[in-house]
Amino acid sequence: MFVNAGGDAFSEAAGGITFLGDTYFDGGNVMRTNEQIVEGGDYPFIYQSARLGSFCYRFDNLPPGDYIVDLHFVEIININGPKGMRVFNVHIQDEKASFFCTS
Repeated sequence: MFVNAGGDAFSEAAGGITFLGDTYFDGGNVMRTNEQIVEGGDYPFIYQSARLGSFCYRFDNLPPGDYIVDLHFVEIININGPKGMRVFNVHIQDEKASFFCTS
């Protein structure tokens, strides 16, 4: 499941990839930019929108099992300090998640 945070749905028939529009959230605001995102991989449009503020995503009725949660970020705006600084917490099933960041 792919969710385009703050953005629209997108489906690519050739690759079989479908991005849901910004759904399953509670709270927060949306920020969008029309700037082209360089080095955005195969789907750079997903980096042109973001959900910010205090919000959560909740996915109900997922079958039991192990899941990989892969979060992608881009700096559309700089509101909390110098470029490259992000402050956030992520909780999965009410537990604070640990991250390995790559750039």
